[in-house]
Amino acid sequence: MNAVPRIHALVAAFPIALLTASVGLEIISWKWDKFRETGYCVLFLGLLGAVLTVASGFLAASATNAAELAPTGLARHRGFAAGAVITFALMISFRLVTRNKFTLWTRLLYISVGVVGVAHVIVAAWLGTSLVFDHGIGVSR
Repeated sequence: MNAVPRIHALVAAFPIALLTASVGLEIISWKWDKFRETGYCVLFLGLLGAVLTVASGFLAASATNAAELAPTGLARHRGFAAGAVITFALMISFRLVTRNKFTLWTRLLYISVGVVGVAHVIVAAWLGTSLVFDHGIGVSR
């Protein structure tokens, strides 16, 4: 069996945890400002992990028969994963453009976008587990 689907499953856990934690840290930093920079670093690491996960996912899909067994599920999984990467890349870009200076409204917008990004991550993860457990993609028989 090809190791790429296993690698994809292995690396997928990191951006799920890191990106969710980054939004949580941003919310917590509203009361304790010292968590703000930690949230930014975790966001950067989570986005890096997400890019690696998406890349390994494309390799895993090409190494398996995912496109044949569940083309709609695979497309939805990819779409939500791409949406998450784009959302969190926009968040990093926003912080770079604003030089990490937020007003009340930009902070609310930033956190709202982060919550949308976390929702994308969760849905992408759910759809990924569906590909494995419901369709048997990447599972040796």
